[in-house]
Amino acid sequence: MKRFSNTNFFETPGMVRSGILMGLLGLILTFNSNPLHADGLAFYRSDKSVPANIELNDYFIVHGLQVYIIRPLELDLSPVEAASLIHFVRTNMSTEAANQIRIEDYRDKPGQTLFINFKLVKIKGDTRLLVVTNFDPKSDSLTEKMSETSFGTAYLIKGDRFIYYRNEYDAQREKELKENNDLLSLADDYLLDEKTSNDGEVPGLLDRVDQEDFPAIDKTFSTLTRAQIAMIDGRLQEARKHCDKARTQLNFIKDDEQRAIAREVLTISLRELQIMQILRDRVEDSQPAEKPTSGKVGS
Repeated sequence: MKRFSNTNFFETPGMVRSGILMGLLGLILTFNSNPLHADGLAFYRSDKSVPANIELNDYFIVHGLQVYIIRPLELDLSPVEAASLIHFVRTNMSTEAANQIRIEDYRDKPGQTLFINFKLVKIKGDTRLLVVTNFDPKSDSLTEKMSETSFGTAYLIKGDRFIYYRNEYDAQREKELKENNDLLSLADDYLLDEKTSNDGEVPGLLDRVDQEDFPAIDKTFSTLTRAQIAMIDGRLQEARKHCDKARTQLNFIKDDEQRAIAREVLTISLRELQIMQILRDRVEDSQPAEKPTSGKVGS
């Protein structure tokens, strides 16, 4: 589990394939005049949108949107609202047109509406979801129009995986992590990248962290990474047990700052569990539950 507190979440189109994202900014969006409303959010489908119907593993899209969109934008969403947003993105990704989420009275400011546009694109044979907003990180405010300074990001879609672009496999980084014996970061990278072939390395790396002389915070993150594995494999009850263990392990972290970071990541994991349970319950209410399709990471 990555230690998010040291991550700069605010990204702009200039940081993420600027030419393509600027093309997304310039789209003339023609939306259905009857938007979908769910839990305080407004969802707009373009009249030209054709859903791609890509089956995605619940954990990857929940984690990707929760950590790299909902959290950095400080969206005050309940788990039910977050699940609705994630479901709308998953079921309305389209290469034909961008679709949009609107959040009115953003940050409790009347008349301020946050726009989140998203669209599928093909880049050198890869399928990617591009996301751009009208939030400007530099001024910490909304703008009338989206621009190169607007907050935006991108995801790679590979099989049923929804991969934040900075988590894509990097051979040079892998080499450096091995040389530095950074087992946790290596496990994180393997678990969250697009390569399923290195997933089997993760349990062994975590075993080493648990059994060898690593700091208490590392052992806590090892447990939280096991919770991630369980969530990827759809074993939510097992994931909850790992989160309970991590909560106990917080008591062994003596440094206040480190303990606060670990507690924050535990909170993120618990929120992801809540959202995944809501999504699962909705599926079970409408049809037989789908089995996870990313393979059993923990086996």
